[in-house]
Amino acid sequence: MPPGIAHAIIRFTEEILTEDQQDVADVLKRLQAAGVEQAVRVYGPPIGVYPGGVFAM
Repeated sequence: MPPGIAHAIIRFTEEILTEDQQDVADVLKRLQAAGVEQAVRVYGPPIGVYPGGVFAM
């Protein structure tokens, strides 16, 4: 990915997706959590995960 595109994505995230009192890391964590939630709904939880979300050891 050319540097210009990466900088544009970062600027977009900072200016559009962030709300008051949030930083880019907060937004990215929320986006990741939403993606994981969607994947679990479609594919089910990974093998070794208990209903409470704790991985089996």
